[in-house]
Amino acid sequence: MPRAVDVAEPEALEISVTPTASPTRRPLVKAQVVYLGSRRNYSIPMKGRIRTERLPTGHQDAQGDDEMAERKDVTASGFQPYDFTTHDQLGRRYEAKYFIKSSHPNPTARGKRFVICEHPDHLWRFASMLDKDKEPMFLVFPYRGSEDVIKEYFASKARASSVQKKDFSDITAQGG
Repeated sequence: MPRAVDVAEPEALEISVTPTASPTRRPLVKAQVVYLGSRRNYSIPMKGRIRTERLPTGHQDAQGDDEMAERKDVTASGFQPYDFTTHDQLGRRYEAKYFIKSSHPNPTARGKRFVICEHPDHLWRFASMLDKDKEPMFLVFPYRGSEDVIKEYFASKARASSVQKKDFSDITAQGG
């Protein structure tokens, strides 16, 4: 016959979702990505995704339900789809999608479709993608509080890229 055992109550979880930049982790940021191209139906999948986990806080709201908190992590596994489609199959413009307002300070972004991106590697790729005429395909507009983190992350990616190019050129120059 099973015996009853006293089990200690678990302590309430304290969850912080503020973006922090550490050398071993990618920061969690938030920005609008605007597609500047003219294709009506354009979507792009990118490797890596944001994993969202809902965790109980240990508190209850006014209705007696458990309050939940979200913890978001940047992962390298999986794919994240970004859909910049502006028209449906019959050629009608979507009204429920996100479009930049006509009062936006950047005239090239006005009326264009945007998505919200939180993955820093994806933002880097969007910011560096060029079309066949060597013109930018996307504009990245960070939300307040993410600007400095994104700038620092982009600067570190640019430094790493230039170091890799330099190292690669040194290797090819010496290898013959």
